[in-house]
Amino acid sequence: MDIFTNRELAIIIWLAIFIALLLCKKAIRGNTILSVIKSILNRKILAYLVSFLFYFSLFIYIFYYFGWWDASNLKDTIIWYIFAGIPIGFVVATSKLKDGYWRSLILNNLKLTVLVEFIVNFFTFPIIVELVIVPVIALLAWINSYSKHFGEYKDVEKFTTFLLSVFGLFMLFYSLSRAIFEYNSIGNVNALKSLLFPVVYSLVSIPYMYAFKLVVEYEKLFIRLKLGKKRSKKLNFLIKLRLLLFCNIQMKRLQVATSMSNYNLMSISSEDEIDIMIKSYEDVLSRETAGNVDNGLNRL
Repeated sequence: MDIFTNRELAIIIWLAIFIALLLCKKAIRGNTILSVIKSILNRKILAYLVSFLFYFSLFIYIFYYFGWWDASNLKDTIIWYIFAGIPIGFVVATSKLKDGYWRSLILNNLKLTVLVEFIVNFFTFPIIVELVIVPVIALLAWINSYSKHFGEYKDVEKFTTFLLSVFGLFMLFYSLSRAIFEYNSIGNVNALKSLLFPVVYSLVSIPYMYAFKLVVEYEKLFIRLKLGKKRSKKLNFLIKLRLLLFCNIQMKRLQVATSMSNYNLMSISSEDEIDIMIKSYEDVLSRETAGNVDNGLNRL
């Protein structure tokens, strides 16, 4: 049995070409290698990589314990962790907390899962075809990711998202049709696992990503306490405690607290102002709740 599929071979070939071109340029070679090493050694990034690996490994062990996972799934699992699991964490850490955030996160997660499905798909085309498909999909994914950060390229983002979605559906249909018509010769159980495991991995990663986003947002919020007016350690501790009690694990409340327009956290200079801050947040939530109820009644 071949270790790599035609698609994986095509990806390896293009990656090798890309890396070789980078290393041919001395300036890029030095800067790129140093940047990668510095990024990996960054304390926060390292903490994320290790904690997510530990969390993810627990589920792999559970799957293994119940006989759902074995060594034959190792390659696909590693690919998912590198190409979907780790990137979605960076998306979570850098994206803005806003309405519909988790819907967007799940869609991004599924988008990356489709990409991984494409990479590890059991059914592939001839190597020549794969050598053409791989860079095209990579280019579309890069354009889609780039255009997402610039409002003037919204039409480009929508178009590339549409193309990637169509391609993903095509690949899914292609894989399922071959699995149905060739079930006697493909080891259908392993093929089915290869198709389903990335989806399962994405689902079990959501609780971790939720907790990770909480940590990131609280850290951003608490950094403000180091700015503005000088405060005692006791006052800073009380502010953090009240924010934790108010927001707890609710993203909507964190979104209210992180909005500078709701209350300027950096201006607090006494314990009485902490109560004023919390009261302002509660008022914002009450108004938003009342507005949502009114909108719902108007629709009726």
